[in-house]
Amino acid sequence: MPPLLIEQPDKDSIDKYVTTRQAARLLDISLRTAQVWVEQGILEAWKTDGGHRRISRESVNRLIASKSQGAIKARRTESSEVKAVNALLRILVVEDDASILRLYRMKIETWPIPVELSAAKNAYEALVLLGSRGPHLLISDLRMPGLDGFQLLRAICAMDELAELEIAVVSGVDNHEIQQQGGLPQRVKLFQKPVPFDALETLAREIALRRGILKPGESVTQPVISDKAGG
Repeated sequence: MPPLLIEQPDKDSIDKYVTTRQAARLLDISLRTAQVWVEQGILEAWKTDGGHRRISRESVNRLIASKSQGAIKARRTESSEVKAVNALLRILVVEDDASILRLYRMKIETWPIPVELSAAKNAYEALVLLGSRGPHLLISDLRMPGLDGFQLLRAICAMDELAELEIAVVSGVDNHEIQQQGGLPQRVKLFQKPVPFDALETLAREIALRRGILKPGESVTQPVISDKAGG
């Protein structure tokens, strides 16, 4: 998807725009990530006559708002828990339906895997959390308001720092429509709704084993560390 270009501003409106480096600093992301978000149309941008990018401050503020409103982050831990938190499988669920998010939390809490669960109700929140939480596994819907799951996945797969992120899509969108939208990146695992929690648990366990969070044959009963997964 080409970057969204908007009309060049006059001098009176110059405060409405920032440079790519300023946007990266405001969003607390890398410069490369900011460039990718422009290329994917997540940040609105245009180029000056000299070829320099200028980014709409409004689009930056929208992402900042998602970060502050999306208080769906892992809760603070006491000093005695820090070591344990480092041995958790970090999962980020992206789903705009609050009832389904609550179901995710209820089910994931029963998995015999130590998990840190974060949740986002839209793709903008997800992008911010991806930059700050560093999850091992992303579980995302495709149909979401605003920036949809297809755009989210393309942005993720364009970022080198997320190359090791495991991605599972759980959606009611059929294969024909997915192909009409350009398909999914090759690394994405596709599951159809209703949410196949057994298959997701198997995937999560495989990732936990590969990362040394679990040992072969080990099952761990530990509460999911999260804040509000869907309320």
